[in-house]
Amino acid sequence: MKIDLSKIRLILNFIKNNPLHARLITSYNPLHARLITSSSYYTSNKLPVVTIYSKVENCSLCDDAKEALNKHNDKFNLNEVDITAKGNKALFDLYKYDIPVIHLNGKEIMRHRVFENVLLDALQLIEEMNTKKQL
Repeated sequence: MKIDLSKIRLILNFIKNNPLHARLITSYNPLHARLITSSSYYTSNKLPVVTIYSKVENCSLCDDAKEALNKHNDKFNLNEVDITAKGNKALFDLYKYDIPVIHLNGKEIMRHRVFENVLLDALQLIEEMNTKKQL
């Protein structure tokens, strides 16, 4: 698969300048998962970082998302953030109606559910980009 970096840069620039529209793109367009390669979270020596913003109690969607992520946890480092925990009021206010929210290397890629094909495509893209950087 050939990756057109100019298109990725164009989309990243749009997201940077239009955060409200970017939220819609990340929430509803699985292809956005391809944009995570620009993140500074990832280096050639480390696995990508997946962060799930969720609630510990009374969230069946969160439980389903964690189960889906755990199927592939050998491909990334997982951070779980409880938005209801003390000190996370800002996160609670931001995500209270949208959990679970999934970030990959600091970029939101999904809300409400984990689409495993999107996650795997994004992880594969990161691996391909890393391989190209090493060459």
